[in-house]
Amino acid sequence: MNAQTELHDNTGSCACFLSNLRRRRSRLFAKEGIKLELVATQGDGPDVDALISGTVQFTTSTPNRLLTAYLQGRPLKAVMSVMNRFTNYCYISKKSAEKVGFKPDQSIDEKIKRLKGLTIGGTRPGSTTFLLAQYYLKRAI
Repeated sequence: MNAQTELHDNTGSCACFLSNLRRRRSRLFAKEGIKLELVATQGDGPDVDALISGTVQFTTSTPNRLLTAYLQGRPLKAVMSVMNRFTNYCYISKKSAEKVGFKPDQSIDEKIKRLKGLTIGGTRPGSTTFLLAQYYLKRAI
């Protein structure tokens, strides 16, 4: 790439994307002749929409957005991973855990069965956390 290369990266506001900020601070992009504008979005939706519209040339996003873009007839290409593990975790209050009888040594399947009657939240419909909650609900039935 030459010194004139500009890259606009839309990034979700998630701790797992901090590696992009670290690379920018270390001037790694500048050393490679890339002028980077990093725009933080509020979740995994606006970033991919900006990529599809051509407003940005690159985005760091979640896998579910690749799938939904594909289903909409707008296939994207994943070129790298910024994490080597799944970054979403499930939490339950101590009160709710006691109510349904969660125990540390129970299997995931046993814990999933005990979700019946609880209210489960995700960030918004279509988000990774929402899809994860739907998946667990289906497994619990």
